[in-house]
Amino acid sequence: MPNLKIKAKFLALFILGIFILSGCAKAKSPEKFVATVNGKPVYLKDFKRELALRVKQNPSLKITPNTLNEILDMIIDKNIIIQEAMEKRLAEEARFVDTIKAFWEQTLIRDFIDYKNRETENLLYVTDKEIQDYYEKLKTRTTFNIAKRKSKQDIDALMEKLKSGENIEWDTTASLSYEEVPSEILSKAFELPLGQTGVFEEGYMYYLVSVVNKEPIEVPSLKEIYPDIKEKIGRRKQQQAFNEWLNDERRESNIKINKDILQEVNR
Repeated sequence: MPNLKIKAKFLALFILGIFILSGCAKAKSPEKFVATVNGKPVYLKDFKRELALRVKQNPSLKITPNTLNEILDMIIDKNIIIQEAMEKRLAEEARFVDTIKAFWEQTLIRDFIDYKNRETENLLYVTDKEIQDYYEKLKTRTTFNIAKRKSKQDIDALMEKLKSGENIEWDTTASLSYEEVPSEILSKAFELPLGQTGVFEEGYMYYLVSVVNKEPIEVPSLKEIYPDIKEKIGRRKQQQAFNEWLNDERRESNIKINKDILQEVNR
């Protein structure tokens, strides 16, 4: 027992030392930040850490202004969710070393998403027509060319090039069944006929999507997979409701981007 008390004391002193040292470091040299969200800074070091993690997960990832903007947008969204979760008193504010803080943030975000889902679950329902429409879409695998930009003008310019017969550089090509669709954008794009191109908006991004191929695939009978389809539509509706809430919160939040610091990362 005495040994345990001694270890506990050393651990407490060690953690206290970390906070004191980190506090001293901040006092000596103010940290650079790439943005603020309702007055809270998004530090450059945290942005670089997230960028390094993305590159580690996907070594072929190209570091472009679009990539940097996407990562920054993701961090801004995370901050908005955490701030709202704190306001709802889902956790008490605390200071942690990086690893503990990261785990705490992930848990808090997960708990808040569960909280928002419980808010909407009694308001959402799935009709037989929605299930039938979903089932019909499962019978096709579709290949898309996709370009995405933060500016509507940039997307419109790409569309004009296509209309005039010019080739454009697409960001990605994806071949998906309806069940594999990762976003509401491609879900809507499934409605496009073969050879057609559409412009879509989701949150703060604009997408140019072209359907380049459609091929039939075999699926089980509707009776076999009816409950599964109903559950998936329900989850998609919950996700859509959450995305709409997040977009509204983002529009109402005071977000400032430090473009000069952000550009340093891409040099």
